[in-house]
Amino acid sequence: MKVIRNINNNVAVCEDSNGNEVVAFGKGIGFRTPPYEVDIKDIDRTFYSVDKRYIELIKDVDDRIVEVAMDIRNYATAKDLTTSSNFLFSLIDHINFAIERQEKGIQFTLPIKDDIRYKFAEEMEVGKYALKVIHEKLGVLMPQDEACYIALNIVNSETEVSNRQEREQRTISEITDIITSEMNTDINKEGVNYSRFCSHMYYILRKTEFNQEDNYRDLLNTLKQANRNEYECALKIRDYLKEHGYGDLSEDEVLFMTLHVSRLCQRENE
Repeated sequence: MKVIRNINNNVAVCEDSNGNEVVAFGKGIGFRTPPYEVDIKDIDRTFYSVDKRYIELIKDVDDRIVEVAMDIRNYATAKDLTTSSNFLFSLIDHINFAIERQEKGIQFTLPIKDDIRYKFAEEMEVGKYALKVIHEKLGVLMPQDEACYIALNIVNSETEVSNRQEREQRTISEITDIITSEMNTDINKEGVNYSRFCSHMYYILRKTEFNQEDNYRDLLNTLKQANRNEYECALKIRDYLKEHGYGDLSEDEVLFMTLHVSRLCQRENE
């Protein structure tokens, strides 16, 4: 198998004997300067049809997080949960970001957590297993609500090719245009930051299937003062979503939107 681009020391984009592009995992396969041939016995796993934006998500992630994500994916597969090729990569990025938030003391509860627990029992089992593995292998004790995020990550992946997904992708693109206009920021829709933003926006768009709401009034008021422009942008996105049939965002969900608008703009401007 020919390596055509390195992602990091242990992940590379390769070309198989039929000329198909594949993402390969294997210890040390990304050390050399491509192109070069790598023995198939040195490759542990391969993934076809991976969105190139998702590949970049894992470029600078600790190898231990990659291993933990693989463990979680294998557990999901063993429970007959069918996920897309992109799932592993989005999961790696999600765990990495969750650990960053944990280290910075940033915690907030997913408003739809109770409905996820009741409606997606199998996915929740994987989420609980994920917290156990993260604690055992990375030494990080995650809040229990993080299991809900991981479960929803699986739900997103299971429906990735559905008609609803196509509608959601169009909606997220329109949301991004709103952010570009309101925040005067150019956003690269082919980049890593946009991929991360999209994964979080799916939580918002699918909230109309749920009813649970939590209270973050103090944090919301702080955000209003410290991130006024981002908050105003989130309000415009709320109006857009309501107009296009996604229901009305609660204040907690406006908070969620404000946080990720701020994060996207900051990273794009770095």
